[in-house]
Amino acid sequence: MKKTMAIVMAVMLASLLFVFVQALRIHVAFNLPERILQMLPYLLTLAMLIGFGRRVRGPQAAGDIKD
Repeated sequence: MKKTMAIVMAVMLASLLFVFVQALRIHVAFNLPERILQMLPYLLTLAMLIGFGRRVRGPQAAGDIKD
């Protein structure tokens, strides 16, 4: 149950971060090219998923053939 709740919280946090960066991109004008600003929410979400993915291990029996 705790693992499921942690996954739900991580997904919610990633979603909120994505929406926050989208809103920030729309309302704040930086001296960056528009393409970089459009990629920013996706890059931050990808970085966050990579960070969470480093802590998660696959099942121990993954790849084992059972007869």
